[in-house]
Amino acid sequence: MSFAMVIGGVVLAIVASVIYLLRYRMDRPPVGVVNRSDVYLISVFVIVLPVAYLHLPGWIVGSIFAVLGTALIRLTLVPVVGSRGGTCVALTLGIADVSICLGLGSHSALFDLVNGAALILLMVGATNTWVQGGMRTSNVAMLAAFLVAYDLVATWALPMMVDFYGRVEALPFTPVLRWGSGGNLAAIGLGDILMATLWPLVLTKAHSRRDAVTGAALTLGGLVLIHIGFELGVLDSLVPAMIFIGPAVLLHFLLLRRRRPERTFAEFEHWGGARRTARPHLVGAQHATGTFDASSSAPSR
Repeated sequence: MSFAMVIGGVVLAIVASVIYLLRYRMDRPPVGVVNRSDVYLISVFVIVLPVAYLHLPGWIVGSIFAVLGTALIRLTLVPVVGSRGGTCVALTLGIADVSICLGLGSHSALFDLVNGAALILLMVGATNTWVQGGMRTSNVAMLAAFLVAYDLVATWALPMMVDFYGRVEALPFTPVLRWGSGGNLAAIGLGDILMATLWPLVLTKAHSRRDAVTGAALTLGGLVLIHIGFELGVLDSLVPAMIFIGPAVLLHFLLLRRRRPERTFAEFEHWGGARRTARPHLVGAQHATGTFDASSSAPSR
């Protein structure tokens, strides 16, 4: 039951992210197309942030999680319910997450439910920020390869990730989707949820929804394999899910690259990918109308 709840949360994150991509456009600063340099920057943050959090007081780490989490949830919801509605929902969810954590504890079922909802919204916002910014399948494959290597070192060769999750599991906006307790506990880290959600989403933009379904099946299949390993007693400790998800993403990427070129984000919109935008002032005129001018001097995403 616990594993089904966690997998259900990941499936919900994937489905919600794809629906969001098809219907809404996020308000993003004009920083250009997401490219390989951004992947390098993300990789640096992945390395540096856990180390920094291990050396900061718990209340500072919890405050950072709460502020950044609430801000990204608001950014995600504004195109859906407007600025005022997005602010109200994000603040309500953020306050509830912090209050339940402090009042009932971070291992209560209510906290897992509220925190899980917050994490799913964070995944919708984070992945759409990248994909709507023009992230390509090659960028995701590169990130997946890095995360596989990083997880092997940080989780198995070093105790860093074990120490990190042991430190943050009692904090608001803890970066773990979990359900159950004791021997019936099932959990998955934020980075693994991110990759499981990001790959199907970028495939929706780059290729087709059928390829996205295949990508989702591959990433979710990695999580199922881990669960089977625990059930059979083959696995009995913290396992980096990326060692299952990453190779599946890389193999799928290589197969698709041989088959056909991928669409840019502008081409995705031109062929009917975007059915709705929230407000004309949140997006450029090119995106607000849902059209694409091939002669435009604006960079394709």
